[in-house]
Amino acid sequence: MQADVVTLDVATPADEDFLWLMLTYAATLGSGGADQVAAAKADGYLRCYVEAWGTRPGDLGVIARNAAGQPLGAAWLRLGESGGPFKLSDQTVPELATAVVPGARGKGVGTQLLTALCAHARPHYKHIILSVRDKSPAARFYERLGWRVFKRMQNRVGGESLVMLLAL
Repeated sequence: MQADVVTLDVATPADEDFLWLMLTYAATLGSGGADQVAAAKADGYLRCYVEAWGTRPGDLGVIARNAAGQPLGAAWLRLGESGGPFKLSDQTVPELATAVVPGARGKGVGTQLLTALCAHARPHYKHIILSVRDKSPAARFYERLGWRVFKRMQNRVGGESLVMLLAL
């Protein structure tokens, strides 16, 4: 089933509130909402994915919107900083975060987001990295889009995650 996405816009600092909400879905903090956003903002590791979005070199993202202009999902990249909390990325390989609102899942929005983001990223980066919980169905989604398991690691909640890499 195809989503009725009509626009894919480059993410700007004005999209930061929506990126915080998407981070709650990406980090499996529950059903979103103010409490989960507050939890993400208070988490030193998660905070680095969104805080001051669009102000750091290398920030690159895409927002999917429906015909009414309502955001349906986001995919964004951020470079790690020297001494920063990112566990995967560094100053040359950005880390991906992505999520789609529950009502738009399974309709092609995620594929459209990642395809557009990769097209924007290709002139700037050779690779993109991400982590996903090992039992998450999203791992198969990423594999279908060309991501390959690079290694396994313990995640922030004590389980196991796959570290996946995409060559651009």
